[in-house]
Amino acid sequence: MTQEVTILQKATENAEFWSKRTSDFRHLGLWPSECDSTSELVIQPNQSNGDEDNLNAETKASAVASIRTLNTAQISYNSAYPTMGFGGSLGVLAGTSCAPPTSAGACLIDTQLASGTKSGYTFAMVGVTGTPASTYQAVASPIAANTTGVRSFCSVADAVVRYSAAALTACAGTETPLQ
Repeated sequence: MTQEVTILQKATENAEFWSKRTSDFRHLGLWPSECDSTSELVIQPNQSNGDEDNLNAETKASAVASIRTLNTAQISYNSAYPTMGFGGSLGVLAGTSCAPPTSAGACLIDTQLASGTKSGYTFAMVGVTGTPASTYQAVASPIAANTTGVRSFCSVADAVVRYSAAALTACAGTETPLQ
């Protein structure tokens, strides 16, 4: 009889442990669905609460990484072609024939980024001025605001990535620096 009581007690304790353990997955960005049984747990993605850090984190990270890639490409382009300065467009930073790279197609960025659309953002290289070009503005804005992203990102020749809640078509260099 004591063995049956011990097994029943352990089963009850185990059910309570797992009930508490699986009752809250919010730290993973998930909400548990209501269940009749403690042995079943159906997990559904939580609904966005509008928090920027939870909204499309992957597209945000991709956009920031792409702006950093454009900064690196511009520095490399300027070093390789000093009489040209910075690259005048996404196209000259990319290129289709890379044997050998030229100032018209430097092969420094991938063709998807060069197309101007990547991971829910549109990209542009604007404000390239001077002979040789001494300034540039790399800009990334969500394709669909509050759907594919909630911030726009940009950078100028100082290579600091900045952001704005408003859609950007140019980068003044005074936007909030990304931490």
